[in-house]
Amino acid sequence: TNYHLKQQIEKMMYPSRLGEKLNLENVKNLAVGGMGYPIHTRRIFSYLLSNQDKINFNETLVLLQLTSLQRAELPIPKKDNVIHYCHIGDGDGDEGASNYLINNYNPYYLILKGLYELSLFKGWCESMGIKIVFLDILGKVGFWKGEEIHMGQTSETINNHQYSMYHDYIRYPSIKDIVSSWNVVTIETKGYRFCDNGYHDDAHFVPEAHEDIAEKIHIELKKLLK
Repeated sequence: TNYHLKQQIEKMMYPSRLGEKLNLENVKNLAVGGMGYPIHTRRIFSYLLSNQDKINFNETLVLLQLTSLQRAELPIPKKDNVIHYCHIGDGDGDEGASNYLINNYNPYYLILKGLYELSLFKGWCESMGIKIVFLDILGKVGFWKGEEIHMGQTSETINNHQYSMYHDYIRYPSIKDIVSSWNVVTIETKGYRFCDNGYHDDAHFVPEAHEDIAEKIHIELKKLLK
């Protein structure tokens, strides 16, 4: 988003709309496109810790919109000996991204890793008195619950590694078992995206959808959080 339009556009989007409906004093949208959960949870974690002298954690609500578990940060070594991170198609990182995808990318491992990271982040928030709710706006949870049948080999490899290194065979929990312990608000989004309305393949939400999404989340949060 162009910088000079950023504030105007943010006011139109569902986080700001939802904040108004909940009468919140401070709404912070920390979403980052493309790179998956490590950067999302790290940004929220960093923001909360950096501002803990200004924020009452017991009055703080974290909403994390679920996306594909297979997304990943792409580490790209640079000449200055610093590791940079990029999206696929970021220009400078394209060659490194190609090498990563060909030689290292394993979507099934990333599914397990993503579930682990989200579970840890959820636990940290709850230990600090912060309420956390996951938003399933893209229909990911139902997809994940069926995904485990395709990841048996990777899951077994991880489990066998645990067994070979230590004393007990400890199976990695199923996706269904992990996700069922989360507070998840599911929102129906049929027809909400640009691509649903004939705008090529852009999967972002059309402007008028944000008010509807915010209202639906508001209704579900009132039920969930009393």
